[in-house]
Amino acid sequence: MDTASNIGNKSGSAPQGGGDGQKRRGKRSKKVKNGPRINRFRMALVLAGLVALATISTVFGMMMAVARELPSLESRNEYKAAKNSVVYDAKGRKIAELTGSTNRILVGPDKIAPVIKHAIVSIEDRRFYEHSGVDYRGIGRAIWADIRSGEPRQGASTIPQQFVKNALHAQKKRTIFQKLREASLAYNLERSWSKDKILTQYLNAAYFGNGAHGIESAAQTYFGKTANSLTAPEAAMIAGLIASPSYYDPAKYPERTKNRRDLVLRYMKKEGFLEDADYKSSVREALPGSKGIKPPKEHSLAPYFTDYVKQQLVDEYGAGTAFGGGLKIRTSLDLKIQKRAEEAVQRHMAGLGPDAALVAINNRDGSVRAMVGGDDFEKRPFNLATNAQRQPGSAFKPFVYATGLMNGLTPNSTFISRPLTLANGEKIKNYEDSYLGAASMANGLVFSDNSVMVQVGMKVGTKKIARTARQMGIDTDISTNTAMIIGGLKKGVTTFQMAHAFSTFARNGKRITGSLAARRDGPVTILEAKDNKGRTVDTNKKREIKVLPPSVAKETKAAMAGVVSRGTGRRAKVGGENISGKTGTTDDSTDAWFCGMNERLTVCVWVGYASRFKPMLSEFGGNPVEGGTLPAAIFASFMSSVISDLDKSRKDRDKDDDDKTGIDQAPQIQAPADKEDKKDSKDSSRDTKREKKNKSKKKEPEVPDEPTPTPPPEENTEPPPEPEQSEPQPPGEPESEGGASPDQM
Repeated sequence: MDTASNIGNKSGSAPQGGGDGQKRRGKRSKKVKNGPRINRFRMALVLAGLVALATISTVFGMMMAVARELPSLESRNEYKAAKNSVVYDAKGRKIAELTGSTNRILVGPDKIAPVIKHAIVSIEDRRFYEHSGVDYRGIGRAIWADIRSGEPRQGASTIPQQFVKNALHAQKKRTIFQKLREASLAYNLERSWSKDKILTQYLNAAYFGNGAHGIESAAQTYFGKTANSLTAPEAAMIAGLIASPSYYDPAKYPERTKNRRDLVLRYMKKEGFLEDADYKSSVREALPGSKGIKPPKEHSLAPYFTDYVKQQLVDEYGAGTAFGGGLKIRTSLDLKIQKRAEEAVQRHMAGLGPDAALVAINNRDGSVRAMVGGDDFEKRPFNLATNAQRQPGSAFKPFVYATGLMNGLTPNSTFISRPLTLANGEKIKNYEDSYLGAASMANGLVFSDNSVMVQVGMKVGTKKIARTARQMGIDTDISTNTAMIIGGLKKGVTTFQMAHAFSTFARNGKRITGSLAARRDGPVTILEAKDNKGRTVDTNKKREIKVLPPSVAKETKAAMAGVVSRGTGRRAKVGGENISGKTGTTDDSTDAWFCGMNERLTVCVWVGYASRFKPMLSEFGGNPVEGGTLPAAIFASFMSSVISDLDKSRKDRDKDDDDKTGIDQAPQIQAPADKEDKKDSKDSSRDTKREKKNKSKKKEPEVPDEPTPTPPPEENTEPPPEPEQSEPQPPGEPESEGGASPDQM
């Protein structure tokens, strides 16, 4: 038994009895088992210590390294190192230089009023005098606010961090190491510079919009005074601009700017920099008017366009890089086409009184080829093309028409043109009470019949119409009141938006945009950006968004071709060119529009008084200005000259080819279409085949050229003029446009 037990034990069997021996062996076994664990724990501690030591050494080394960069952050050094960025057109021709240093005036701390320092600290960094360059409490507060909202809401950059980022010309997208470097520099700034020096350097380097670099330039640009004589409301307005100079531009968005200024004043009061009585009197102070703002002279061949691009560059790369980083920016503008646009406006508008805006968009890639935002940038820098929100009148009706087609109506759907009284008591009339009687939806658009188009709009619903307009490129808030059907919006639209939206029709229902568009899915103005060493940092990539079925876009274009050939837009005809478009006129001829297109370009023209809503009752040879008068004539002049230039260039190229080959007349070889054109061709072919197949089953008549009564004078009874401001208020009850005479729209 003993032998068997021993053998069993040798073979590893557990002994049958209990006993102390087993416990002792178990304890010894456990000790052996724990040995390696203890060793691994000790090893982990050693490794953790080494990693911590390495991290500390690295951070210390980085801190010492970046400390050597502090002298280069001085405003004077940055001022000397700045290199102007250059803007070119699409063909590489120079448009303008964005001057950074010439508009900046450096001042010392004693030349800056304490009130501006108080305003800046209150809105940008309330713990400026407490933290050491990096505000850890502020970071925690920002993270918590972002978590609660589910999206980034608060920033945590201190004034030293903002100054460092601007001085280093840092871009929006930065690596974690770049951000750590900035934080290290901010920390070292606090150790090396006084708070007053940091604040002074920051104010000298900041960009305040409208070409104002530095606090002294800002004081002179907005208030015509020096920085040491600013009052509390003036200082608060300037301080509020830093977050986004273009968004809070007082010349363009006075209401938005005032709200921001008043917020700064509230913070100043909260921080103890402003007494209650001073706060109350400050919020009552008016902002500087657009005429009182004096930006530095813009040396540009296309200043309105350059100004628009400049704001985009500041938003994307920061003011330091945009103006002093030596960028090379290739834009979408074509200087030759731009010249033709300016000539067309001048030819028809010189000496008349009203203003005009024009935007031309390349249908192929959604890029802006020409922009007329006014007639004198130095006197009136407000860009009428991109910022003036005006009522579109009947130029809005193609969105109604397209929505009708998408919801079961056809060009031949018939409506009775007659006076209407809606359920809410609103009356819809045509101009001079002239009506078409039984009319197709297509003729309702061709002759701009309010009664017909309102019936179409009521049938499909105003919410669907608003959705169509938004998807096509109108990015202001579109109201869903009944008046919107005939262009009586609560908030107006810009020429820029209308041109982009109409180009969606030209592209058979595709909204064309690009990766470098200033606004999401908007028109493109920048094609390429290179740094000061010639390296490409950004290239526009075309994007297309399918908005309308191709058949709907084509049928709407066909109806708008009728507007030009036999309807209210006859003055927009350009020889034998296939032109489609729509006129628009608001009540008392306050605003007049023509938006049209050929295969290559979409062009939108607006005419009206820029500074006030003034009726244009006699400016067209003693007659009212309406969509079919000056706007259509400007469109035709511009398109004729551009087409003529293209024909001449084509002939010159053909002649050069003939000279090179020695052949009098070489056969023409069509250039291969790009992928986009091939795709469009296939889509068009499919649509044609589908239409033929449908016609073989059931032949549906084309848009009828039905006899109509002599069309009355043009649509001219839309919403009344609104109070003078940059963002129009809701119109009153509209008197509808009517079946209009071709000459008057």
